[in-house]
Amino acid sequence: MTVTIAENGVAKAEVVVAGEASASEQHAARELAYFLEQITGAWFAIVPRSAGGGCRLLVGEQAGRAADPDFSIEGLGAEGIIMRTAGDDLILAGGHPRGTL
Repeated sequence: MTVTIAENGVAKAEVVVAGEASASEQHAARELAYFLEQITGAWFAIVPRSAGGGCRLLVGEQAGRAADPDFSIEGLGAEGIIMRTAGDDLILAGGHPRGTL
């Protein structure tokens, strides 16, 4: 499956990080948006909840549950990561405290 996150310098996705996410998860979301802008030339919004309708880049365990209510990072070590698609969404999460980053 192909998911388009940017096209011709316009973001087709948004970065979602829960408002109650850890500091490292919020930092990870900012870093993701920054580097995607460097790569694509598109500005990516960082939002606590998605308005829906497009691809979401879900950063952290709580944001991942927006695409999969059963999503969990249980069993990951501090540095473990999960990158998984759920429909048109991409979940990026990791163990605490730094896995997501």
